[in-house]
Amino acid sequence: MDSPNPSPLPTPEVTPQVYVQPASPLKKILKIALISLGIIVLVLVIILTLNYFNILSLSSLSPKYFSWLPHQTLQISPSKEELSSRAKKTLTAFLPNILVSSLIPPMSDITFRQDKIVKENFTLLWDTKEGTANAALTMSSDEKKISSFNILFFKSQIASPSVELAQTIIPSIFSIEPKGVWGCKPIYSQTYCENFWEDKEGIRRGVNITGPFPENKQKIGLIVSFCEHTKEAKTIYSWQSCTSEFAKTGVK
Repeated sequence: MDSPNPSPLPTPEVTPQVYVQPASPLKKILKIALISLGIIVLVLVIILTLNYFNILSLSSLSPKYFSWLPHQTLQISPSKEELSSRAKKTLTAFLPNILVSSLIPPMSDITFRQDKIVKENFTLLWDTKEGTANAALTMSSDEKKISSFNILFFKSQIASPSVELAQTIIPSIFSIEPKGVWGCKPIYSQTYCENFWEDKEGIRRGVNITGPFPENKQKIGLIVSFCEHTKEAKTIYSWQSCTSEFAKTGVK
């Protein structure tokens, strides 16, 4: 009699093992380095931004070490009252030598502005019976002397520019007497008539009219202008005219 086969022994369940490799020390160091670098970059960006807008200006606090950092330049001008007082005192003495008395306003009526970049340059505006006066001038740094001066008026007129018309209009606006030779030349679509001369002190001056500039169907306009260049106005003193178009040749 055959003996019965023994029952197979139960196979124990084997739970799969998941092996987690411990982080490499090198990776930990790299991670910390990247985080640190990011923080450093962020701090630098904040410092540069604060320095640029002069909120925390290292460039001003320690210029010896941080003057190379990018930053906005602060432009500090004298107060408007002090600036106007000095400049207007110079103009008070200057304008009567150029304009007829009826066109010289009280200094308080002049809109007076200083150029923010080239602080020796100024612009002036005021209203007159001949229309709005537009002037540009360059002063010495102490605002006691004018090295260049240009002023113009827009005048309604029926006729086109000519020497005869210029000789009629100029005395009604400018008190200074032209001492050069009158001449007219075309300039773009207009005519430019000018009298330009140099006086015995070496100051170069000119009076001129330019036009026509149409106002409406019935009237045309002319620009009536005066310029003065002293030797201190180095860039334009060599001009033979008030306008750059005839700076080398003049108008004769």
